Formats: sequence, C-alpha cells, structure tokens
Amino acid sequence: MSNLCFVGTIGAIGLLAVIIFCGWGMLSLQSVKTEQELRDKLAYHGIRAAAEIVSQRTAGGRGSASHYVTYRYEVPTPDGSKTLLTREAEVSLGNYFALPVGTQIDTHYLPDDPKVSRFRGSLQEADSPSGLRASGYRAIAVGIGIGIFFALVTITVLQHLK
Repeated sequence: MSNLCFVGTIGAIGLLAVIIFCGWGMLSLQSVKTEQELRDKLAYHGIRAAAEIVSQRTAGGRGSASHYVTYRYEVPTPDGSKTLLTREAEVSLGNYFALPVGTQIDTHYLPDDPKVSRFRGSLQEADSPSGLRASGYRAIAVGIGIGIFFALVTITVLQHLK
C-alpha cells in the first residue's frame, strides 16, 4: 500500500508542476497580448506630450533592485483647460542615471484615457513582445516536459511493482 502512496505522490507532484508551469506560461502570453494591444493603440492613436522627470526611486536590495522614475505631463480637458498627470515607470539602471530629475522627455498617451502613457526608455516600452511571448511558450514547454517526465517515472515505478 505504501508503494501505491509513493506512486500517487509522484503523480501528484508531476501534475502540480504541469499546472504551475503551464499556468505561468498562459498568464505570460495573456500579458504579452494585452501589452501589445496597448502599444498598438499608442502607436496609432496616441498623442505626444512633453513630460518632465519629477522624481526617482529604487526599490529592492542589492542585485535585485528595481529603478523607477516619476514623470509629469499636461493633457487638455474637455472644457479646454489643462490638467497635469503624474505617472511612474520602471526603467533600467542605465536609464535611471540618464533620466535625472528635471529631464525633459516625450511621452505618448491615449486620448480616451490620458492616464495610460508610455515613454521611450521605460521598461514597458523596451520589453520585446516576441521575447516575452517566447518566455511564455518556454514555460508551457517546461510544464509539458515535466508532465512527461513524471508520467514516465510513474509508469516505470508501477511496472517494477508488478
């Protein structure tokens, strides 16, 4: 009976690994699709605006730190006045130092939702959709590979129990 419990445990671990990796891959692919749709909207309908870096911050520790800049840009309102919007974007370490407070940049925002914006140099802008998509497919492939591995291990153990 304990041998069957062992086989069941192996099978359950394999199934859990498949679910985790394949789920991770599917979520990655969905986020790529969403980001690509947003990039397309900004490319075709986005409005260019001058922006200024107003602050910087670093989060995390050594070796795993994330760097952010906060930028401010002006958009027209329906009544003809203007409003200032402030957004934060993650940037590479190089861009963190290249974009000190006071730096003028160009951003693009959506006319129907001006809070949605991107600027060249933000990690959202720099991430390659094809690279992110490949990462999602790799995660799914790893999940399938793990599933096959655990299925073969389970079959082999069951054959030895006969």
